[in-house]
Formats: sequence, C-alpha cells, structure tokens
Amino acid sequence: MRTFKLSMISLIILAFISCGKKSAELPLDLMPVKFKKDGKVSLMKFNGEIVLADEFSNESDIFSSEGIIYEKNESGVHYYTIDDKKLQEIKLDKKYKDGTPFHDGYALVRDEDGLLSYIEKSGKETFNLATVTEVNIVRAGLVSDGLAKVKSSDGLWGFINMDGKLVIKPEYVMVENFVNGKARVKKTDGTVCIIDQNNKVLFTGKSKYNYFPVNASEQLVFKDASVTNGYVGVQNLNNETILKDVKYKIIDNSKSKNLMIVKNESGLYGVIDEKGEYAGELRAKFEEAPVILKNGFAVAEEKKIKIFDKDGKATKQIEGYNAVISFDQEYLIGISSKNESLFQVLDIEGKELLQENMYMHINGSQIKSFVLNFVRNGPGSYENEVSLESTYFDFEKNFTTLFGSVTPKGIMQISEKSNIEQIYKIFNDLKSKQKTSTTKVRADRSMNYSYVFSSGDLTTSPQETAILVDTTSAISPAPGADVAEAPATPKIVDPYSYLTSYASSYSLNDVTVGELKVDLYAQYSDYIKKEIYGLIEDPIFKTSYDGITGYELNPMAQLRSIQISYTFDNSAMNKRFAEKLKEKLKTLGWKENGSTDLKHDGSTYTISLSGNTLRFNFMSN
Repeated sequence: MRTFKLSMISLIILAFISCGKKSAELPLDLMPVKFKKDGKVSLMKFNGEIVLADEFSNESDIFSSEGIIYEKNESGVHYYTIDDKKLQEIKLDKKYKDGTPFHDGYALVRDEDGLLSYIEKSGKETFNLATVTEVNIVRAGLVSDGLAKVKSSDGLWGFINMDGKLVIKPEYVMVENFVNGKARVKKTDGTVCIIDQNNKVLFTGKSKYNYFPVNASEQLVFKDASVTNGYVGVQNLNNETILKDVKYKIIDNSKSKNLMIVKNESGLYGVIDEKGEYAGELRAKFEEAPVILKNGFAVAEEKKIKIFDKDGKATKQIEGYNAVISFDQEYLIGISSKNESLFQVLDIEGKELLQENMYMHINGSQIKSFVLNFVRNGPGSYENEVSLESTYFDFEKNFTTLFGSVTPKGIMQISEKSNIEQIYKIFNDLKSKQKTSTTKVRADRSMNYSYVFSSGDLTTSPQETAILVDTTSAISPAPGADVAEAPATPKIVDPYSYLTSYASSYSLNDVTVGELKVDLYAQYSDYIKKEIYGLIEDPIFKTSYDGITGYELNPMAQLRSIQISYTFDNSAMNKRFAEKLKEKLKTLGWKENGSTDLKHDGSTYTISLSGNTLRFNFMSN
C-alpha cells in the first residue's frame, strides 16, 4: 500500500479532506466513524472530538454536510440537526424514499411516486420537477451556485434555479455543476465550452484537444485527442497556453493554485510550480503521486512517508501508516499499516490525537461516488456524479391514454362483438398518435458525466446504402422487334393483408403510448382469415383451374382475449405502475378472483394480471 494508491476507504477519507468547492469549504463537516468494526456509527469532528457516540445503525448511509446530517436506510431518507449534543430529526413534508446530502442549502429528494423535489434545511419542499412544464425532466443534480443541472427526456442537459425556473434550456450533451459562476459544458457538435450562468460562452475549446476540469486558478489541462499517449499542457480561459513544451503524461493542478502533480516519460511523479520548475525535493522520483495539502505542504513516499513544506523540503517522517492525508491545514489522517480499515487523527507534526484507532463508516454507492469523484476531479467536481433519476409518471394520464376505459363489457372500446377490422383500427390509432421522433421517450438515464471532456463531432447520421441494380444481365428485345403484351393475370384483392393465413391472433408491437412501450395482442378461438377458392381462368393457356380468388373473415372465430404488455425503461416504474393498475381496477369494481385474476359482479369476463401484462379474457381458457 502506497501514499496515493489507496484503498476504497483511504480514497474516501481523502475525499473528505481535499480542496473544497470554493477553495474554502469541505464537502462534509463531520466524519462518520465507529469504535468497533460492526458497531453503531458515531460522528466526529476533524480534530478527533466525538460529537455523537453510537447514534446510527451500521446499516445506514451517513453523511454530514452544511450542519445537516443525512441518513438513508430501508425506510427512506432522514435529515437531522444537532442541538446540545442531541439528535433532532427535521420534520419533512412527506416520506422520501431517496435523497442526497445537503449542498448549497438544498437537498434533492425522491418520493414514493418517484417525483423529484428540492427541499430546504427546514424540511420544507421548495418545488417539484413535475411543475417544470417546458421540458420533461428525467434526472437532476445537486444545487451549486444557486443552480442545479437537469436532464430532459431527449438526453440533453440544462440548468434550473430554486424558483423552479429553467434558466438554461437543455441543449448540452454533457455539463458540470456551476462553481464560482462557471460551468464546463459540451455542445451537440462536440465543442467543449465554459459558460456563465447567463449561458454566455467564456471559453471555446479547440476541436483537437480534450479538456480536464477547471482548477481554482481558472486553468485547464489539455491534451491532443489524436495522440493516444501524448503529452499534456495547461491553458487559461483566454485560450492562452500557460505551460507548453513540457513532456509530462499527466498534470494534476486541481488541488492547489500554485502546485501541480506531474508524471514524466519514465512514469515517475513529482510536483512543479506555475513556472514549470520542480518544488524543492519534490522532483520526479516518486513511484506514486504525492498528495498536495491545502496549506501548500505535500505528503509523499520515498521508502518512508514524509511531509514536505511549501518549499518542497522534507520536514517530518511518519511511520506506522500506509498513507497519511490532510483534511485541512491543522490535521491529518493516518491509515493504519496493520489494518487499512482503521485510522488515526494526527496534527500537522504527526502527533496522534486519538486514544485508539477508529473505523471509518463507509456504506452506500452514492456516498462513495460523491466523495471519490471529489478527490479525482478537483474543486467543485465531486458533486457532478451525484444525481437522482426521476421515476415519476402520471398514472391517470397513462391509464387513460392506453386503456381508455375498462368496463364489465370490455377494454379499449373493444368488446366480445368487436371484429378484427375494429380491433385493427383501435390498435393502429394508438400507433398513429405516438411521436414520430426517433428519440426514446425517457432516453438515456445515465449521468453522461466524464472527468475528461473530449472534443469531436457527436452527431451521427444514418448510413445510406445504395441498392445497385445490375442491368447488364437483363435480356432485352432486339432493336425494332415487336414485344407481345402478356395477358393480365387476375389480381387477388386482400382487404386483410395485415393478417397471415391460418393465424388465430393479431399483434402490434413496440408502440409508444405516453411514457410506455406497449405490445398489443388480440387472440381468437380459430383462424381469423379464410382463403376463398374458386375457378381461375388462365389467359395464356386458355384453361381454368381451382385456386385462391380472395379472402374473407372466418365467422367461426370468436375473440378470446385482448392482451396488453407495457414497460417503462425503469424496473421500479414498471412495478409501481402494475401496483397502481391493480388498485385502479379495484376502484372500477373488479375484485380479486384467485392469485392473478380479477372478476366483476356485472360481467362473465375476467382480467388476468401478471407482471407488466394485462389480459382481458372474453372466453375462459
């Protein structure tokens, strides 16, 4: 184990302690710790002082930020304050199944219906994202600089303020949160830009470069996108090159305004200043990357872990730890060399402050993502992968659009007496109402966030393949020859071409109805379409023979059932829609009749529910 190649726990601790959002703030204000490995969770100040002892379950996700403690457990999310060393739960307007820690005065939460909202520290709901009518928002992020990024159903990102106003309409394929009034974005044509909160472009990247996040000094590391293992440089927002003609594979300038971690051609790490000169003893000689501290000091390992001052001079050697990391200018965290799950709080001189080593409480993928990306991506970037997906849908609207009505006599205006022509029309009327756009209704739920914003054209156009007809092999009549016109063969008219012969069902698949993808299926008791046979005259040989002269519907075929399968692109939404559908049918007078069937007192028909499928049975199986 080395200084910078840390375990999951060590990296998360590093996230707790690195340079903050506006070069002054930490992402959390209390550390979740445990006295025993499987014990209850306590909260500790950075100097080692225990604020709350054995307060939370070991199964909970705990995160403390901006004076508010976030807990997520099986019952949902909860928020607390500390009053006179006692935990006080904040009263929320309703129950929330999921949520984020507070950031910039707000937390993003999701209720039991999948609806996203922002809440204040008082617990009051500010607004929900369903009230934003301009676009259909399917994902949202943390509030930063008063704005939160939101993703529309067409996969593009924009920004919303806490009045619920869409201040920057979704137009970007990738965005970062605003930090100090600026955000890195990527346009649909692949251009990387930096914008202000008025959507004014402050910086436009060059198409041949990939760009890393903006650091505290408003500089960007860039790299030639066409070279796989090329060198990197540093630019400012005026597109002026700060460092050039340097042969570094990596430059990390995200942790300090004045110092940069670099990796040379030999794979060794060092620390340079803004002039490109090595900082004292921190020249390129380390196998693992040094850690730059907030106070300008650095921690690096060269056989032994050492602390280096602002001039790059080694001032202290620390033993007994796999890693020593700073979380502010006064205190360090040491990861035990005997057990990487244990840590110790040290002062800047390396003196131990805890009576015994403690366990860090790390639980929950979202918290891991929250802090890990803070380490990797620099000031303000840790928030970028924290988001919640909307799983909200308007059930009544989707129900009415899809089913129309469900009565004791039928469904979708289809009854036992409906013929195939009527069913065909009803099914295809639904299809004709779906959007002609090729974009999925709730397209692309992923964050689409990347540490490196690569330039390049993102737009793709369908590849058109020409179908070439070889005319050279065709037999052509000799010039001037008479061409006999062949007698016309009687044409058979099929008014039911959408049906195949001997089929007892008709289906229409992959139809978009509201937010649902739907498969429709009509099942009959016998073949739906029959062939009509008769005498056919052969105009060439002047003879006649028995053959198919047309098609008709089979009067013996009776409608057995209508089956409707529906899906969202989210399993939780599918489950909730199925639950609401069953509740809705009960309000319409349908009662449970067995494990999957529903029956109505005024009907001989039944409804079967299975997973995401409803089948209206006109005949018993």
